[in-house]
Amino acid sequence: MMSSSQAITDGSISVLACVLIVALGPIQFGFTCGYSSPTQSAITRDLKLSVSQFSLFGSLSNVGAMVGAISSGQIAEYIGRKGTLMIAAIPNIIGWLAVSFSSDSSFLYMGRLLEGFGVGIISYTMPVYIAEIAPQNLLALGDNWNLDRLFAWAVCELESACSSWNTSMSVVDTRPLFHPGISSVVGEASFLDH
Repeated sequence: MMSSSQAITDGSISVLACVLIVALGPIQFGFTCGYSSPTQSAITRDLKLSVSQFSLFGSLSNVGAMVGAISSGQIAEYIGRKGTLMIAAIPNIIGWLAVSFSSDSSFLYMGRLLEGFGVGIISYTMPVYIAEIAPQNLLALGDNWNLDRLFAWAVCELESACSSWNTSMSVVDTRPLFHPGISSVVGEASFLDH
């Protein structure tokens, strides 16, 4: 049988791990926002897009984010914040893959909408989830939006300088792969699941 101090320590470690995983949300937001600018010339050349078509590509993530943010509250109420964060990984992964393997503008646009949708869900759910599960000394981890976004933009710039636009797309963003790990890391209060 485990002592009470051991149970508290194990619980604290799992909450810390969960908060750190969920706090990667702003990095995803930065990758989504920062990706289109450094890759513009390569994407327009390879896919033969006009400036207006590429402008549409650049702005579709915002449209997806609006829809994701509006729907995230209802999704969170229905399946819980933890489930919502795990579901947000699905459109992000599919969106990045669609853009990576696109050979025409339709997959490019679809992927960008899905990326935005996932980011919109994360933008509402992540701060609420962290506020509910984290002790007060860890709450600041959820308040790192600007720093994480700037870091992600810098990574996007470096990736685009070192590789092709579709290779950097498939390499740069692995954060959504961590969200399914939330359920195995933390055993928080049951009210967070509903």
